[in-house]
Order: sequence, then structure tokens, then C-alpha cells
Amino acid sequence: AASPDADARAAAKELAAEREKTEELENRVKALTARNGKLDRLLRAERDAARDEAALSLTTSRADRGERRGSGDENRAEDANVDGDDDDDAGAKARREETLARWEEGVKLRKRAETLAKKLAAKTRELENAEKLVERGRNAVADAAKEKSLLSAKLRAANDALAGKSKSASEEPDAEAVRALHVECEALHRELASTRRVVDVEQAGEIARLQRRVAELEEREKADESAAPRPERSALETRARVLEAELLSKEDAALGLRFEAEQASARADRLQRRLDELFGGRGLEKEKAPLSGRDAASRRAQELEDVVDALKKVVEKQQTELSTLRARLASAARSADAAKAAKQLKQTVSLLEAELAETRASEEEATALRRKCVDLERRLAAASRGRDDAATKSVLARAQAEASEAALRLAETRDALAASEAA
Repeated sequence: AASPDADARAAAKELAAEREKTEELENRVKALTARNGKLDRLLRAERDAARDEAALSLTTSRADRGERRGSGDENRAEDANVDGDDDDDAGAKARREETLARWEEGVKLRKRAETLAKKLAAKTRELENAEKLVERGRNAVADAAKEKSLLSAKLRAANDALAGKSKSASEEPDAEAVRALHVECEALHRELASTRRVVDVEQAGEIARLQRRVAELEEREKADESAAPRPERSALETRARVLEAELLSKEDAALGLRFEAEQASARADRLQRRLDELFGGRGLEKEKAPLSGRDAASRRAQELEDVVDALKKVVEKQQTELSTLRARLASAARSADAAKAAKQLKQTVSLLEAELAETRASEEEATALRRKCVDLERRLAAASRGRDDAATKSVLARAQAEASEAALRLAETRDALAASEAA
């Protein structure tokens, strides 16, 4: 702000000097104009007098030449008059020369007045430019003053915020509670991964058992060529189709639940990242190479594409296995041992029910863990209520909401998995 003030003062001084010069030039122009007018009036009077004298002398000379024809005395008198006229002509000539000199001086003064008028116009334009410069300097000074006031306000706000943060430093969330929340989140991740592995293993085991059973039925069919009665065969075929439809529905439900489990895992990972960013997780990530928003988005998109490709491969593989199972079950349904296969399938269902009971027990443990996580979140929210940072509150609220949503979605996924297995 000091530089615009100095420029404004210098411009004001220049403006005052230019104004003084302009006033001096105006006074000189006025004096020269008055003098030029006076000379013009004198010149006009001299011209009128010279014109009158010339007319009078011409009339007198004509009269004198007419009278020369008289006597000699009259001629001598005429000569005397002519000498007097010559003296008058010399005085008139001197006056004319003086008038001409004055006229030339008036012309020079007029030209000088025009030159001074041009200089005056140029100085006037310079004066206007100087006034504009002074106005711009004043505007710059006003803008600098406004900017100074804004910066002062920002500085006071920053100092107040710093003081508030120093005062509220003791009101930060408990580090132990935060670490406990991290531990619980990691436990939920592990529980989700174990549940997914259990589902995969159970499904693979069931498919393997069915394949072994179909192979046994084919071997028995080859060994025993005797055919069962037609009513029993039709009932067995109907039962086989029903079991095949149930198997297909279970496979579809398992695929849907697996996809939902992947989504829940992604939400849980996002929640974990939010919690890390909120409670100092950034310090642990400084050792890693920083990624821009675009790189993170592209990596997330690539991960989702990989997940979709993996699900497509799993679906294709299971469809191939199911088609093979359908063919084998269709061939096995024609045999007389299909009833034994149905009994074996019932035993398989009982085994699955037992495994389902174990899964429900593990789900009850997961529910207890979720309740504990919710309790920790409530404690964390109660600890962070005293903070004045609105942005931190909003981020914390979103993180807690996403944690609750992820926990509820995980519970729904497990319940749906249990229902499908029970069906």
C-alpha cells in the first residue's frame, strides 16, 4: 500500500505544477490577445487616417495643377504649396511605415498566440491525463486499503482459529477408542473374508459330492442293467428335476450373495480409508507414493472390472459344471438307484443344515461384534461432540453412517445366505 501512496503524491505534485504552468500560459494568452486587439484597433485607425489623407492630397494636387496656369506669383505660391505637400507626404509615409510595422508585430503576436493556444491545449490534455492518473492512483490506494482490511480480517480469523484449535486440542477423540474401532473394523473384514471362504468351500464341496454321487450312480447303472418299473422311474425323474431346479436356484442365490459380499467389502474398505484419513491414517500412508484423484479412480475402476471378470468366469465355470451335472443326472435318473440318490441328497441336506447351524453361530458372534462396533462408534461420536470443526463433524457423521450401512448390509447378506441354504 506504500507504493500507491507515493505514486499518488508524486502525481498530485505533477498535477499542481501543470496547473500552475497552464494558468501562466492562459494569462499570457489573455494579455497577448488584449494587446493584439488594441493593435488591430490602432491599425484600423491609421489605415482610415491614411486613406483620408491620400484622398485629400489627391484633391489638393488636382486643384493646384489647375491653378498653375495663372500668374507667376501664383506659380511661386503653388511651388511653395507643393513643397508643403511633399513634407505632408513624407509624414504620411512615415506613419504608414509605422502602421505596417505595428501590423507585422500584430501578425507575429497572433501567430505566437496561436502557438501558445496549441501549447495550452496540449498542456490541458496532459492535465487531464494527470488527473486520470491521480484518479487511478486513488482507486489503487482504495483497493489496497480494502485488501489490507481483508487480509487483516483473515489474519484475525486465522489467529482465532489457531487459538480455538489449541484450546480444543484436549477435546480430541480418545486414541484408545480410535484404535479399538480400527481393530473392530479389521475383525469385521476378517469375518467377512472367512464367511466368503466358507461359502466358497461349502459350494465346492457340495458340487464335488454331487459329482462323486453321479459317478457312483453311473457305475452302478453300468453294473446293473435291470430297469426299474416305469412309475418308479418317472417319480425318480421328477424328483431329480426338482432337485436340479433347487440346485440351480441355490447356485443363483450364492452368486448374488457373493456379489453383495464383494460390494459390502468395498464399502468396508472405503469406510476404513475414511477413518484413516479422519483420525491420522494419513501419517501411515506418507511412506507410500501419493496417488492423484484420477489415478485412484482409474485403479478403483480397474479393480471393479477385475471383480466383474472374476464373477463372469465363476458363472461360466458353474454353468458348465451345472450342464455336466444335468446330463449326468438325466442319465442317472433312468436307473433304479435314483431313490438311493435322493436319500443321499437328503443326507446331504441334513449335513448342510448342520453346517448352516454352525454358520448361524458364527453370525451371532459377528452380530455381537457389530453391536460392539456400534457401541464404539457411539462413544466416539459422544467424544467428538465438543469439537467446533463443522467439516470434521460432517465427515465423521458420514463415516459412521457408512459404517452402520456396511454392517447392516453384511448382516442382510448373511441372513439371505442362511435363508437360501435353509431353502
